[in-house]
Amino acid sequence: MGEIRSTLDIIMERTKHLTMTEEEKEELCKKELAAKVKGLVQKFLDGLTDVQDIKSVIESKGQESASQIRELLGKELMGRLEPDGHNERIFQLLEEVLSVNADPFKQVIAEFQKKVASEKAIRLDILRRQLAKRRISGSAVIPNLTLDGNWDPFYEKSIKDSKQQLSIIADNQTIGFQSFGS
Repeated sequence: MGEIRSTLDIIMERTKHLTMTEEEKEELCKKELAAKVKGLVQKFLDGLTDVQDIKSVIESKGQESASQIRELLGKELMGRLEPDGHNERIFQLLEEVLSVNADPFKQVIAEFQKKVASEKAIRLDILRRQLAKRRISGSAVIPNLTLDGNWDPFYEKSIKDSKQQLSIIADNQTIGFQSFGS
């Protein structure tokens, strides 16, 4: 009776002569580091770790790795900034770990929220008047913005414009490591 081999044994046998180039090794290390940074940020946002823990991780790495971590951290945080979201913890990391002035980012988000709130009030008023013309009124009547064909395009464009402004600010921000872009 023949020997029964596992799939892993077969794979190992067929790939034993293959080696990774230096570029492949470097790319793999970057991907692993990016995944680690992403995990750190998620743990922080979930409240499972604090700023000191993240600073400790950065400081425990060598100078070159710390620089890469800071760059990846900046990119990860910028990718998570949402004009219509809660960004306080992201701002905290930008300010306390990366020494970034988050005020320009906060200003863009505040302008977005003000613009959306103003437009929402206008559109809700229009919807209420349309309902009133159809003799539908009262304190229990709540207009549905999703039925307004103009709301979704306005809202999506506003988010896109705000994200573009945030990206421009990030590209122009001097933060002690390479620009973390969009």
